[in-house]
Amino acid sequence: MLLTTDHLLALDTLAVSEAAGHALYTIAEDAHTQTLFRVLELQGLVIPEAVQSYRLTYLGYEALRLLGSMQAAGLLPGMSTPGDYKQLKAGWRFLSSEILAALEAAARNGGRVGPLTEELLSARGSAPLGGS
Repeated sequence: MLLTTDHLLALDTLAVSEAAGHALYTIAEDAHTQTLFRVLELQGLVIPEAVQSYRLTYLGYEALRLLGSMQAAGLLPGMSTPGDYKQLKAGWRFLSSEILAALEAAARNGGRVGPLTEELLSARGSAPLGGS
């Protein structure tokens, strides 16, 4: 799974739309947006409900909840309003193969990891207790 700034903005847009009472969010027809939402669909974060219209899944809400918790804990750059991910760098990645590998390594070692892995995970609010 890979979550980038663009993915967070898309998820947040859906959440705002749903909070405003809209059951579905119809996406733009440009190739970038189409690809973005297809990736979110493949990751199980959104589900298509009609032609070019999506809604958040439970996992999508959980991803936003986790990011909100990180924001509240000061692990994400300061944001003026909850859900304002525009201040993150364009290429920022929350979860990627390196993070998944670090989490797996921590699980295999009973939560004990080396300093580089601990730093990688703690930047995302997931550092296991007790480095190696």
